[in-house]
Amino acid sequence: MATTQEVFQTIMRQNQQMAEQNARLMQIMERIGIQEGSSSPKSSSPEFIIESLASNIREFIYDPENGLVLNRWYRKYEDLFLRDGAKLDDAVKVRFFLRSLSVNVHEKHVNFVFPKHPREFFFEETVTKLTELFSTRISLLSKRYKCFQLRKNDADDLVSYAAWDNADIRTRLLSKLEATGPEDERSLEILIKDAQRLQNLKLDTVIVEQHQQRYKAKFPEVFKSTLGHCTKTKVRLYLKANAQPVFKPKRPVPFTFVEKIDLELERLQKLNIITPVEFSQWAASIVAVKKPGGRIQICADYSTALNAALEPNNYPLPVPDDIFSKLNGCKFFSIIDLNDAYLQVEVDDDSKQLLTINTHRGLFRFNRLAPGVKSAPGACQQLMNTMITGLKGVDSFLNDILLYSLTEEEHRRILDRLFMRLQNDGFDLREEKCNLMQRQIRYLGHIVYVSGLRPDPSKVEAIVNMPAQTDFGYADVLSRLIDKHLNPDEEFVIASVQLEEDVEIPLQEAISSVPITFKMVTNATLKCPVLQQVSKFIENGWPSNISEIVNPAVKPFFPHRDALAIIKNCIMMSNRLVIPEFYQQRILKQLHRGHPGMERMKVLARSHFWWPKIDDDISTFVRKSEMCAVHAKSPPKTPPQPWPATHFPWERIHIKFAGPFKGLNFLVVVDAHSR
Repeated sequence: MATTQEVFQTIMRQNQQMAEQNARLMQIMERIGIQEGSSSPKSSSPEFIIESLASNIREFIYDPENGLVLNRWYRKYEDLFLRDGAKLDDAVKVRFFLRSLSVNVHEKHVNFVFPKHPREFFFEETVTKLTELFSTRISLLSKRYKCFQLRKNDADDLVSYAAWDNADIRTRLLSKLEATGPEDERSLEILIKDAQRLQNLKLDTVIVEQHQQRYKAKFPEVFKSTLGHCTKTKVRLYLKANAQPVFKPKRPVPFTFVEKIDLELERLQKLNIITPVEFSQWAASIVAVKKPGGRIQICADYSTALNAALEPNNYPLPVPDDIFSKLNGCKFFSIIDLNDAYLQVEVDDDSKQLLTINTHRGLFRFNRLAPGVKSAPGACQQLMNTMITGLKGVDSFLNDILLYSLTEEEHRRILDRLFMRLQNDGFDLREEKCNLMQRQIRYLGHIVYVSGLRPDPSKVEAIVNMPAQTDFGYADVLSRLIDKHLNPDEEFVIASVQLEEDVEIPLQEAISSVPITFKMVTNATLKCPVLQQVSKFIENGWPSNISEIVNPAVKPFFPHRDALAIIKNCIMMSNRLVIPEFYQQRILKQLHRGHPGMERMKVLARSHFWWPKIDDDISTFVRKSEMCAVHAKSPPKTPPQPWPATHFPWERIHIKFAGPFKGLNFLVVVDAHSR
């Protein structure tokens, strides 16, 4: 394997060769007059350009053992073919390219494309086929062997070598190399940065492990493998008034899980979390949940009966934003996760009877706070807040405790005080989920670090990797869903045309209902200075405030700016056509045909047309109509007045003749008071 010095010398030789080639190329360009305005017919001929460029291109000889492959060779001369030979047509460029190949390479290429002839392919196709044919083919085993054969040279720094020398880091880098295709080669600089990053992560892991080992030795009770037992308090569950006991039968257990459930029941009995009983008024069925590693967790289904009978624990849970607001400027973070926090808290004797479970092995009652109980989160949060009271730089969301500080020394003091309280209260931790003295942590769906916080990538992965929208849905949201399509397919174009036709329907209906043509409205809109100013605002954006509009005739359009649109040089307000001032009186006359009345005219106008103060113009137009005034209902000359109330009988009487009825007339007298 070549040493660093040999590699450096090789690079220097290549750079010197490139400099000499560039110098010769500049001389050739000056000689043939490529500068603008100085080219002659002879210097611009294809044969002359090919001969000029051929002297700068070394013949390609395929030698994969020494790294001479086509993609590396072509990258060296790519500008000569594409830029300096830009005046060559595609067929001449193909001949020039094939001329630069060795006899053996050219013969293999001819056989590879047979029965076609190489001249039948375009230049880009020729380069692609030759690259596939004469590229490096390294097996996965060879990649791994070369990676693990790396050795430190005298010029290598210790940090880089420490990364390369670590087998675990090499394995991670191999996965990056194996995931890289031949056309997407990773540079050495990128691999070195990846190696240093992985080395830093490994060093950080070692530091974290050292911190945990230190606290594990200082507080062994907190890190013990057995489940903790809170000695400070017991949780009490409260039943609602008139709550009736509910006894649920056991659920059938699959035969493949019977043995694992038995082992879990025995483990819980040894830890004194559950106790077998012979009788209980309350009982809940169980649900077996398979955990990572094959272990079974037994959960009671209290949602079917007990939770409805329990009074809720309304102790408030903290708001994540309130916790995050306290982290400003902090540089050190730690996460403490309690091991099955609910099961470390004991319940009082009366509450134990409520937590009975019904299994295939009989009845068991929980001695600890069981998961699934409605009031458990509030009770747990209250207990955690009581424990961390007075500790600066400590917050808790249920059983996840967060520590934060500005300095490392302050962080050590906080950890010491917290571990002391955990040990005194009888709690223990889940060591594999605890992270101490970190510069960056995951907490409540976020990445917390020195500069702030951001969403956890694992929590938003589904949204980030969501496929692009292909079903565009409703037309009104089409503009927010369509991506930038350079070459829309046929179905896309058909949908676009259909959408335009649907949008133009209200315009066509409005035009068809009045004695004016589309061309007349378009010309009047283009000539109207007010509507032209409105059109500019629609296309370029409206001012943020109506006071910024200078023209008073444009201001009435501002409240309706979100509903305005331009269709074929006409302005639409929702589905109503904006009529230029020149044709407004003609529209009013058309609406007034048949004298439908003021309100009917407004209804007709609201279906098709709009301009500022159209309702006021309709009212004025109708009031000026003589025919409408003649047929309008006359208002009463004097308003009717009621009779005054009477205070005693016969104070006022009403007399009237009635009839004739069967040949007789009657004098009717009515007392106003008694009626």
